[in-house]
Amino acid sequence: MRRALADALNLPPSLFSPRSGAGYTFGSQVVKKFLDSNNMVHILRAHQLCMEGFSVLYDDQLSTVWSAPNYCYRCGNMASILEVGPNGEKHFNVFDAAPENERDGPQQQQQQVQTAPGAQAGPSQVRPPPPPPPPRTSSLSISSSQS
Repeated sequence: MRRALADALNLPPSLFSPRSGAGYTFGSQVVKKFLDSNNMVHILRAHQLCMEGFSVLYDDQLSTVWSAPNYCYRCGNMASILEVGPNGEKHFNVFDAAPENERDGPQQQQQQVQTAPGAQAGPSQVRPPPPPPPPRTSSLSISSSQS
């Protein structure tokens, strides 16, 4: 699969992401060539962490959407859902983690187990986290003219 995508994007296989081995590093020229070769105007991708919940790069030719707020209960990132209109206009609905997700995270579950009846209290007990901040929400609309 990796080799096929590398071939489709005309990339050498050595450009795999050093972080996870499952991604590729490429820039605006590769994006433009891929779009032109495939008669496309935009690439939309997901599952790459964006602290703002989304990113738009290369003159609106590449967008990334990240849909997991506060990833792994520790990143503090926003998330977004993208709506695409009939004329290709993009609207990013950006949101933060819900308070109940903060409350039900892994640290809180571990604390509940350690403070259950019969559990030993001691220095290894998890300290309760501070209360979560209020949820943040925002949205951004981007329109582009297409010929």
